[in-house]
Amino acid sequence: MTPFGQIPSGQIPSGQIPSGQVPSAKAPGKVAPGEIPPGMPSPLTWPLGWPGLQHVAQAAGLACLPVLVWLSWIPKDWEVRTGAAGQIEHFVAYAGTAGLLGLGFAHAPTRRLGLALVGLAGVLEIGQIWVPGRTAQAIDFAASAGGALAGLAVARALAGFRRAAGQGT
Repeated sequence: MTPFGQIPSGQIPSGQIPSGQVPSAKAPGKVAPGEIPPGMPSPLTWPLGWPGLQHVAQAAGLACLPVLVWLSWIPKDWEVRTGAAGQIEHFVAYAGTAGLLGLGFAHAPTRRLGLALVGLAGVLEIGQIWVPGRTAQAIDFAASAGGALAGLAVARALAGFRRAAGQGT
């Protein structure tokens, strides 16, 4: 009898591999089914474990961009508000868009995505000067830019957790 957790010398339970030995179920240079070839980015599967989630995030994030433009440049008479403060609406809209883009384009430089979204927020806010009933406000720009940066930070943090868990590149 051996103490709990110890294996007698020379006896290996089925399914376990002795230390220092690595099994090879495939020929060198071949890619096993379901395995990602070397050098190829892995599809985003975190947090829900859905294959291809990265493509869904890309499509949804890109679809949000014209929605942001539309909502920013429609006349005041056409607006339908949520009841939350305008700055909260700005923050949430940009955070969601940035989060989706950050997850969808995980290999894009963070600084470039952030600058693009902050630039978009500025252009859309300034453009409201020419929209009937709308005004450009610095506080709205700050809320939009802050939401974009916060959403991007959360997306990059999630991508960092994926890498730490060995799920991504």
